[in-house]
Amino acid sequence: MMLILCCMVMSSCSKKPVFEGYVAQKFSEPNMILVISNISDEVLENGTQEEIMEIAYEQGMFFYVSKRQLKNLEIGQKVAITYNGKAQESLPPKTGAERIEVLEE
Repeated sequence: MMLILCCMVMSSCSKKPVFEGYVAQKFSEPNMILVISNISDEVLENGTQEEIMEIAYEQGMFFYVSKRQLKNLEIGQKVAITYNGKAQESLPPKTGAERIEVLEE
C-alpha cells in the first residue's frame, strides 16, 4: 500500500506544467511566441500592441520556440504548451517550450 502511495506521489510531482491559450504574437530574434489564456478574437485581430500586452501581463506567457515551430504556428491558434516550470521573472514570464500541441476549438 505504501509503495503504491509513493508511486502516485512521485508521478504527480514529475508532471510538467502545461499552459493553454491562444497564440497572440510571434517574434524572431529570439524565436518566441506570446500565448494568452483568455483573449477575444476581436483583440487578437484588431488590438493594438498595448492592448494585447495589457492582457498578457496578467494572463500570458512568452515561450522560446524553434524556427520550425515559429513558422508552423499562426496567430489565433489555440495551443497547449508543456514547459519545465522555470520561468524568467518578467511580465509576462518567459520560458522554453518543451512541447506544443495545437488544439481544436
